Amino acid sequence: MKLSAFHRRTCLTALALALPAGAALAAPAADCVLLARDEVRAQLGGAYTLMSQDPAGMCSWSSGASGTLMLNLLRRPVAGEAAQVFDAHIAAGRDTGQQLVAVPALGQRASFLVSPADAPMQSLSLIIQDQTDTLTLMLYGAAGNTEDTRRALASLGQQALARRAKADQSFGTCEWFTPAQAAALIGPKPQIHRMGARHCSASVGSTSAALVAMSSPVASVEVLRNMKAGAADSCQQVDLPELGEGAFAQHHCAAPGHLALSVYLQVGTRQVNWVLNPGTRPAGAEDLKALLPVIQSSLAHAERLKP
Repeated sequence: MKLSAFHRRTCLTALALALPAGAALAAPAADCVLLARDEVRAQLGGAYTLMSQDPAGMCSWSSGASGTLMLNLLRRPVAGEAAQVFDAHIAAGRDTGQQLVAVPALGQRASFLVSPADAPMQSLSLIIQDQTDTLTLMLYGAAGNTEDTRRALASLGQQALARRAKADQSFGTCEWFTPAQAAALIGPKPQIHRMGARHCSASVGSTSAALVAMSSPVASVEVLRNMKAGAADSCQQVDLPELGEGAFAQHHCAAPGHLALSVYLQVGTRQVNWVLNPGTRPAGAEDLKALLPVIQSSLAHAERLKP
C-alpha cells in the first residue's frame, strides 16, 4: 500500500503529542525500552537525563545546554511502507538544507542528516530502515558534525535497533476506537496502527483519510485555553463542555491543516488529542457530531492511563 502524504507526515512525527511549553515533568519511573540512560551517557558523555519514554519506542533525554536526544521507532506492516517512511525522512532533511551522509556500517538504508553550519540550532539525525521498522535518533543543540559524535550515535542506533521487538506496536485493533467506528468516520477497511496504549491511528489505503487519538502526560485547563487562543484567528472553534472544562474542537483551519478536525481535552492528569481527516474535503460540524460518541466511549481507557 502506498502511504498518503498525510500518513507520511503522521509517521514523521510518530504520532507524538508535543508537551505543553514550560511544562514541568518528573523523571519517568521506567527507563526507555530501547536505550538505557547510562548507555546514552556512556556514548555521548554529559549528564543526560531521561525526560520521556513511551512503551511504543519513543524516548527523549536532555543534558541541559549540551543537547537533547530524541529516539523514535516506527513500525509498518510491510517493508515497502517502511521504505516510504525512510525516504520521507531523507526528503524532508534535504528540503531543509541538511547534508546527507551515508553510514555503510549500518547498511544501505542508513544515513545521517547534518544541519547546515549556519543553522540556528545544530542537529544530527540518524535514520535506519531495517525490514518493517524505521528508527530515528535526533541530537539537537550539540556540535553533532564530528566523527566521534557520529560514531556514538551509530552505536546507540545499533543498540536500539537490536531491541526493537520490545517496542509495543501492532496492527489491527487498539483501545481508543473499534475498526467499525474508524470505518464509519474515514471509510471502509481502515488500517489501524496501535503504538502502545497511548497512541492509535487509522488510515484508508493511499488516501489522506485518517483518524488519530493520542495522549501526553501533562494537561491543565490553562494549557487548553492557551492552545485555543493561539489558533483562534486561523480556525473555526467550538467549546465542548460535555468533554470537560476547557475542551474544544477546531476545524477549517488555515492550510496545510485545512482538512482536519482536531479535538483537545483533559482526562485526569493527561491531555488527549483527536484528529479526524476525511481526506477529500474539510471536516466540519457533522464530522464533529459523528466523532463525539467515539471520544466519549474512549474516556474510560484514557482514565486508566498512568500519569
